[in-house]
Amino acid sequence: MNFDPRLNRLGAAAVLIGSVVAGVALALTPHGFSNPARPVASLTTLAGAVSIVLGSPVVFRRVWERSFVLGLAAYVGLITAVLLFSVAAGAVEGTILPYVASHGGVPDKLPAALGGLEKFALLAQLVGTTCLAIAILRRRPYPWWVGVMLLLSIPAGFLPISIQLDGILIFASLAIMAGTTIWGSLAQGAANVRRGSSRKPDSIESRNDAIDWAR
Repeated sequence: MNFDPRLNRLGAAAVLIGSVVAGVALALTPHGFSNPARPVASLTTLAGAVSIVLGSPVVFRRVWERSFVLGLAAYVGLITAVLLFSVAAGAVEGTILPYVASHGGVPDKLPAALGGLEKFALLAQLVGTTCLAIAILRRRPYPWWVGVMLLLSIPAGFLPISIQLDGILIFASLAIMAGTTIWGSLAQGAANVRRGSSRKPDSIESRNDAIDWAR
């Protein structure tokens, strides 16, 4: 699967910017839906997640090329988790729940359908994170320690802390993958330029030889 180098850099830049924005917003998200800063943080996370989804095929291309099955499972799992946790939940937390909190409060018991959706999103995140970590550790499309970081995000989700450390580690891993993709694309472009410039004198000499032979 070949992408135009400019598309490579554009898609990777979208993932890099989106991951940084979403990760920082997630880390700074205050507790409680009545907090006026909560909608801003949730909607900022949503914007970053949308940017990640748009550019993600470029970043996952390296994984698909070296381990297609694991890469595909990782892509489907992680993008599903991002869409449910950051896009869908971000939209609800940024618009509906603050209004509900200021008009009687958020009920302690949410509908069963939301609980089932959350469990599905957690399963998708677990599958996607695990498959991506294994693919990176086995095939090394990205630095091995990115795979370790992804594995550490799994137990981080169960720590009794106020911030969502698992999501922050996942966004940080995606940002590193995107930065590596941009660097690789720039290095390849520079190599192509050097290769083209080294061939140019040869072509000029060949043309001159042809002219002399014709004479």
